[in-house]
Amino acid sequence: MTTVKPIKLPPLWAWCLFLLVLWQITLWAQNPGLMSDDSGEMVAAAYGLGLPHPPGYPLFCLLGRLFSLVPVGIVAFRLNLLSSLFVLLSLAFVGVSALKISSNKEAAGWKPTFLTIAVLLFLFSCRSVFAQALTAKGGVYTLTLLFLSFFWWLRVRNEGKGLSTPLFLFLWFLWAVGMTNHWESQVLWVPFLVYWGWQEKFQWGIKRTIQGLSVLLIGLSTYLYLPLRAAQKPGFCWGNPMSLSEFWWVVSRKLASGSEPLFRSSSYYLSFMGEYLKVLGSHWLPGILLFALWGAFCLYRSNRALFCSSLMFYLPMVLGVLMIPREETRFLVGVYLVPTQALMAFYLSKGLVDQKERIGRIAVVFLLIAACGWCFWTFHHENKSRYTASSDLALNAVKFLPARSIFLADSDIYVMPLVYEREVEGKRKDLVFQVSHFLLHDWGWAQLGAQEPKAPRSLNNLKELPAHLEALTSLVDGRGLFLDLREMQTSFPKRFNGYWFPWALTQKWGQKEPGSDEVIRSFDEKVALERHRDLDETFDAEDVTTHEIQMFYTQQYFDMGFWFRQKGDLDHALVFIDKGHELDPALNMMGPMAGLCAQKGYFKLAMRLNQKAIEANPYDLGAYINLAHLYLLDGNVAQARAYLDLGLNKNDENPSLTSEGKKGVRRHWEGSWEEMVKTTPPMRDKTLADYGRLIEWFNREGAVFLSNETRAAIMEKAP
Repeated sequence: MTTVKPIKLPPLWAWCLFLLVLWQITLWAQNPGLMSDDSGEMVAAAYGLGLPHPPGYPLFCLLGRLFSLVPVGIVAFRLNLLSSLFVLLSLAFVGVSALKISSNKEAAGWKPTFLTIAVLLFLFSCRSVFAQALTAKGGVYTLTLLFLSFFWWLRVRNEGKGLSTPLFLFLWFLWAVGMTNHWESQVLWVPFLVYWGWQEKFQWGIKRTIQGLSVLLIGLSTYLYLPLRAAQKPGFCWGNPMSLSEFWWVVSRKLASGSEPLFRSSSYYLSFMGEYLKVLGSHWLPGILLFALWGAFCLYRSNRALFCSSLMFYLPMVLGVLMIPREETRFLVGVYLVPTQALMAFYLSKGLVDQKERIGRIAVVFLLIAACGWCFWTFHHENKSRYTASSDLALNAVKFLPARSIFLADSDIYVMPLVYEREVEGKRKDLVFQVSHFLLHDWGWAQLGAQEPKAPRSLNNLKELPAHLEALTSLVDGRGLFLDLREMQTSFPKRFNGYWFPWALTQKWGQKEPGSDEVIRSFDEKVALERHRDLDETFDAEDVTTHEIQMFYTQQYFDMGFWFRQKGDLDHALVFIDKGHELDPALNMMGPMAGLCAQKGYFKLAMRLNQKAIEANPYDLGAYINLAHLYLLDGNVAQARAYLDLGLNKNDENPSLTSEGKKGVRRHWEGSWEEMVKTTPPMRDKTLADYGRLIEWFNREGAVFLSNETRAAIMEKAP
């Protein structure tokens, strides 16, 4: 009879050493400051015990406040470390759970332990998990990962032991506490908890129900943090949860209710499913999840109760993300599903350990090497040890603003680091600063009034907002009223007599419109002193948020160009749009440049730019229409009609438009064709000498792209 060797578990010090090695890896990759996500706001709220965006995250704020006292690095770095700590603790519980299951099977020696180490390395180097370990906002998701890992460890540990009353009460208390961190994920765990009780034939009864409700209320009492802190008027406070309705507004995330419809088209859900599969296929080592699928099947065969319990955990979270998606957060699917990766790792462990008799020592070594290799690859792509773009953006925006200026900021990627620099680092506290979206609420005006007593204090309806903003213009007293680059500047400038002009990363309202030379001089001075670190070609193309920051820097040039276009200075408009195009060609500004060139009479150049716009976006109907107009100006009616038809056909193929919208566009342009022909008299293109003078202007002003395109247009014009 063959004797089966028991599993040889390494001593506790060996596991601690393993986790310390992983901790060191995160330290090498750790962001020294802020990521370009919500981290600035979350750190500021934790450090100052304020209120971040709904649902308020009281548990994170309290834990973050404690960790912010650790005397190492800046405050943002400390909370980045907290995110890493949550991941490492999660790995410990996942590892213990995996070894617990493997001990239920006959196992030989050290093999299950080494396989479990490989699994933990795969989980640690899962791109979504590793990335969230390097950012303070990621602490919200890695804390949820820790809760899930601990819950699953309790489930595995108590397999077949029944569900005692103390454990039942502890589970519901812990679940309620987790609800005060990220309830959108935690509420989806109710099926798992209920199913566990049903599996263990747990009898509720009146007494146990009352006890359960009591521990639920105790756990949820962490939410009392919101009104208690709001009453003390902390430095940063998103909302005013002093009344029941305002408290519910914060906790229920009513702010996003209009952007999360319950029902979408089937193609929309399929696109999110595609994103989910992409996360599974690219965030883990490609192919390794086949073992996870096999592991799920093995768990089904060996322990159906535990398998069904795991499905009650996994499926609601996945379906919750896929069924109530927001368009602008499609790229965050991987972030929202970070907690589910713990269960995926558990399946993977089962899939590998159940092959232990067939997986030889060489195969085990190969898996360990593959895990280390994937960890190195993930480290290379997610390394944020030199990341400074987010903080640079905030400092660049405010460094030149006059003292006591009124500064209204918009867009998360812009506001979050600004909040951190002011509330934590104490930068530019002299500014009268407010988040523009806060001004849609009375509490936002009250916060502004605390800094500027003459500002309006309330907002009875949205129609008052432009008038309230107009009232701020009477308070500038030479200090200046500033807006950032995004939504507010496009909504209300006409209310301020048109006296808005670019100020690098902001726009300034003045009592009189300055001259072009004055604006250019001021703009160039500020741009020359901005820091543009981390915006080079070495950054990962998938780093969405860094590219959004790059778009902000690009937009400052486009704003200058559009400002000059409004003034009728088409030459400077072209130059500044060209400089923005050089920073980020992917934004495809060839169409506006083509329109400006056509206005100046450079038809051949405008044709080239429209052709390039179509190459960059085959569905750019405006470029086709512009080409049709240009050929009409050139007297070529047949070619004009050909481009109109081509554009309408491409528009019919555009997957982002509805069928009714496509039909309406076609009816409009088909009906307008004859009028276009009648009202577009032939005109002569500029001469070669004119094109030569244009090249000289572009070269003098540093418009490299347009200079090269003008040379190419000359070659096409020359006989």
